[in-house]
Amino acid sequence: MLIGNKMDKAKKAAEAAKAQAEVLTDAQGTQYVKATFSSGLLFQTGKYVLSPTAAQDINNFISNLKAEDTTYNIAICGFTDNQGWKGATAEQSVAKNLTLSEQRAQTVQTQIVAAGYPSARIVHVKGYGESNPVASNATAAGQEQNRRVEVYILPSKEMIEAANAQSK
Repeated sequence: MLIGNKMDKAKKAAEAAKAQAEVLTDAQGTQYVKATFSSGLLFQTGKYVLSPTAAQDINNFISNLKAEDTTYNIAICGFTDNQGWKGATAEQSVAKNLTLSEQRAQTVQTQIVAAGYPSARIVHVKGYGESNPVASNATAAGQEQNRRVEVYILPSKEMIEAANAQSK
């Protein structure tokens, strides 16, 4: 119950920062929040520098999250669409998209830490390139959905221990 309440609050913090957010449950029954920030809102096509608006949205997200608790763990995953790069072979484009997704995930990590969230609480930062699309890359709308950064808000060991102690 404690974890569920905390995840509901984390979801609200993400939604207030213009992210799509949902509370999910893993195979062990632990709840967590998946917040998706559209890369179209965060970054220009082919770039990994946050727009000023996107930086402010992330700052607001972290401000809201910190107001709730600073012991959430955070994982950051970057993705791209499968569009090729000008002058690059298909293989080179896959590699460039992987690098771009990693740079975007790292940029979001840097902004989260700059906004005052403890860096030790960021437990995973990785780019996945064009793997794991959430929509068809055959359309511009689908490509836009695939260019994204997902931020996972996870219960920390301390939160789980507190919830277990409370349930006894």
